[in-house]
Amino acid sequence: MKKLTTILLVGLLSLVLLTACGGKSGEVKELTVEMGPNGEMVFVPDVLEANEGDTLKITLVNKDPAVAHNFLIPALGVNSGQVPAGQSSVIEVRASQKGEHEIICDVPGHLESGMKGKLIVK
Repeated sequence: MKKLTTILLVGLLSLVLLTACGGKSGEVKELTVEMGPNGEMVFVPDVLEANEGDTLKITLVNKDPAVAHNFLIPALGVNSGQVPAGQSSVIEVRASQKGEHEIICDVPGHLESGMKGKLIVK
């Protein structure tokens, strides 16, 4: 009986430790962001929100009829690469740091024309 009690206590303690050390796992949120609709230098929406630990599965839709765009969150090391005009790409972003993080398109002239937004991580 003493051996069974010891095994149960060790198992319970292990479960508590694993739960405590697991960190925030968050949820998976699916979002769509349009880039350059009608040739405008904007992201739609230009503000994204998440909770710390969430994973964002973002479908980037380039609505620009002629120009490639990209989607960067420099503070989180996110870079979608070029998304050609009229095409889509899917990226995953881990909301690992609380705060407001700038989203930009760094194709020459696009940021200066207003192609920016922010990710707010609570």
